[in-house]
Amino acid sequence: MHDSDMDENDPEEVYLQRLTALGESVDIVTDSDVYSATGMKLVSAGARINKRTFGQLIRHKLSASLDDRVSMSDIITAQTLVQVASDSLAKNPLLASAVSMLPETIKPQAMLERVILTPLFSKKLTVMYHQQRACFDHCIEVAVFALVLGWHCNLNEEQLIAVVTAGVFHDLGELYLKIPDRQSDERLTPALERQIYSHPVIAYTFLKECAEYHPLISNAVLEHHERIDGSGYPNALRGDEISPLGRILAVAELVMSMIRSGKSDRVLPVIRTNLNKYDVHVTQKLHLIYHHIYPRAPTPEAPANKDRLLKDFRLGIKIMSNWRVLIGDPVEIALKTNHKPLKILANRIWEMRQSFIDAGIQPQNPGAILQEIGDDAALRADFEALMDETFYQLRTAIRELHRNSRLINQANTDKILTNVQRWVQQVEEDLQQRDA
Repeated sequence: MHDSDMDENDPEEVYLQRLTALGESVDIVTDSDVYSATGMKLVSAGARINKRTFGQLIRHKLSASLDDRVSMSDIITAQTLVQVASDSLAKNPLLASAVSMLPETIKPQAMLERVILTPLFSKKLTVMYHQQRACFDHCIEVAVFALVLGWHCNLNEEQLIAVVTAGVFHDLGELYLKIPDRQSDERLTPALERQIYSHPVIAYTFLKECAEYHPLISNAVLEHHERIDGSGYPNALRGDEISPLGRILAVAELVMSMIRSGKSDRVLPVIRTNLNKYDVHVTQKLHLIYHHIYPRAPTPEAPANKDRLLKDFRLGIKIMSNWRVLIGDPVEIALKTNHKPLKILANRIWEMRQSFIDAGIQPQNPGAILQEIGDDAALRADFEALMDETFYQLRTAIRELHRNSRLINQANTDKILTNVQRWVQQVEEDLQQRDA
């Protein structure tokens, strides 16, 4: 497969490619004959599965999942989860500090030993462990931090095991997407960004079909990218529509993603600029945990550049001004429109305006606030986090607009939507220049 074909790959093809590639280093042997959906025998029992069998298998729709027809050596067990968690705690002092708050009876190693691993999920985790190790490690770290958050949120023992299990499986759907490794600097294409919306659904589909996994687990996995204000995915759930475990997993995933990317000092600023997106009870507990991790507010190693911040302030003001000129008052648009993606985008513009007001960024003199804070590195880091998160949320809302082709197709007959398209094009160009 060529890199240029990545965006077009069928999820089953992507997973099959990873499974057969694993067969080059791990013994994967068929337990029974493998047939196509039309009854043609493709591979005999006892055959090795590796890259050489990929071409033969991919040309046909299989009668059953290949996972159900093979055995693997070096299969992932609960002890593997425990070992990876122990390794992560040894390398990550912030995570280890958070875990130190837990009583001995619910330490992560003990809870991970109680995670049920069916043969199907053991195999899928084995593929992830060898083919997407950074993603595997991330899942274990999220499971550990979700345990800490869950304990602070007074979950009972059954719920704690469920949230840990959900953490282990939450990104399993990424096995079916050809996306760059988490440690890579490669940027996602728009097509791949749209595919990512499907990864919670993929994992949820497998989990809900296994009686061994309580709906608490599958629902939390499905919801870990949902947001309280309805801006998340895949179902744009709001408020109480999101389960308690889904809310905890959402915050745990955010925190561990930021820590892994070296932005641990920006976690609380990001939460403060997104209070309407995360459960207030969970974020209150997060503040408690962070005060334990950091008895004093962390000082960024590299203070934000003032010139860069000023450019970001001016870009944000330009984006909001252009919206008002081309489209109108974002509050009125959000109230009047029946188009959900446009409503979300209008809300983003309103929230952006409010965050600028709350931060003291003046449209007429955006540099004034920088003069006030002077050389305070922590405050400059807060502003940098505010701008990064603001532009990230804009990109997310614009992607949702692009996903709704019906809405885009109406632009030729709707003046507001035509102007929205013009505005979006300008914003995308401006953000691309910012990242250059």
